[in-house]
Amino acid sequence: MSVRSTLSTLPAFFDLRERSGFDFISLDDLSKVMFSIKSREELKRLAKERGKKLPLRFSEYEKIVIVNKVLDRSEKTCISVDKDEYSSEPRPLYSFWVQTLNNSEPYKELLKSQPAFLVDERSDWRLAGLRVCRGGYLILGGDALVAWSANR
Repeated sequence: MSVRSTLSTLPAFFDLRERSGFDFISLDDLSKVMFSIKSREELKRLAKERGKKLPLRFSEYEKIVIVNKVLDRSEKTCISVDKDEYSSEPRPLYSFWVQTLNNSEPYKELLKSQPAFLVDERSDWRLAGLRVCRGGYLILGGDALVAWSANR
């Protein structure tokens, strides 16, 4: 078993005009799309409408990202948190706000209660997280535990 973050590979249904299909998307790539979050049951109904069937590998996920549009330009998404709260050790993410040009609610639904750890800058491109609006980088999910352990 690994502590690596599940945020680096989120299950996704791409519901685009040209075509629809199942794949995975990373937290970093969410800034390049418009998306929402749906339950597995809601997705089953949507997929059926599109003539698709939920793949077996997606049956273990409760929440699935629905990609509605690929943006022409990546957004400059950032997260606002109390920096002191997350700088000494990983803590569950509760009180936060995501600054985005699109709807921030899907981010909140995805990130709520995820372990979070603040670092000055992103030292490894593999660590899932978001840029902090007032400086720094908030590492999220299992990667927060990895970064905290490496920084001790």
